[in-house]
Amino acid sequence: SASKAEKFYSCRCAYFWEYGLKAKPYRKAEFSAAEMGTFTHYVLQHMAEEICSSGGFSAVDDETVVRTVRRYIADYEAQVLHDFREKNERFRYLFRRSEEDVVRIALDMAQELRSSAFVPLAFELNFSDGECFPQIMLNEKGDAFRISGIADRVDALEKNGKVYLRVIDYKTGKKEFSLSDVWYGRGMQLLLYLYAL
Repeated sequence: SASKAEKFYSCRCAYFWEYGLKAKPYRKAEFSAAEMGTFTHYVLQHMAEEICSSGGFSAVDDETVVRTVRRYIADYEAQVLHDFREKNERFRYLFRRSEEDVVRIALDMAQELRSSAFVPLAFELNFSDGECFPQIMLNEKGDAFRISGIADRVDALEKNGKVYLRVIDYKTGKKEFSLSDVWYGRGMQLLLYLYAL
């Protein structure tokens, strides 16, 4: 490209660093919100799938939930973070601190599912791939839109011959539903997923 040629002729060393080595600018070591979200999703999904396959949350106590969560935390450290080989002490500290948050979230989830008639039906349900059901299209004034995304968890309740569904989206921060947001086209994720289901 023209920009690559310009970089090459202005400074061959800079060209080599950027395009040869693919070097990136220095980033401050931190456990970002996105990384926290990925970590939390990983642990909750695997923990819930395992517990649901062995009788559900009403069949296990809090100690079992915590033990299962800690095992998947260790799996995440080994498989995704490669035992912190490329991470510094600050990242390790922030990650360790977040572990207790994930344990608390898992215990809240277990308590809620024990007291609810809803049971988890699917985890990480992909609305984009067309495997579970046909892709959902919306038509608005001649324009077509495809609904895509991944629902963290879908729960179901069968009562009086009807199936009721709810979509759960794990959030590590605080998020409240606002009807006025929906009116202006914001905060529609869960409603679109319910519509697709």
